[in-house]
Amino acid sequence: MPRITEIPVEIYLDNLLPFLPVQDLSRLGTTNRFFYLLSSDETFWKRKIEEDFNFSVSDTARTTGWKFLYKSLSNPKIYVWGYAVLLVIYHW
Repeated sequence: MPRITEIPVEIYLDNLLPFLPVQDLSRLGTTNRFFYLLSSDETFWKRKIEEDFNFSVSDTARTTGWKFLYKSLSNPKIYVWGYAVLLVIYHW
């Protein structure tokens, strides 16, 4: 029986990781180096941005990695006159 790290990387990136919640992906990356590298794959995060945010990755002037951009889009902040403001939206 093959070890979990012997399964081809493409199986993880294309068939398993896309279905995990982002919080679980972060936790998986803390288990060992293999899963850290998988959960940090920039191509994976680029595709995740396209799918989850309907974001055209060709239109971005990003200066950071795709994983960082995903985290930023997941937790947006509003800046007003140079100060970070926590935006809380209440649904009634």
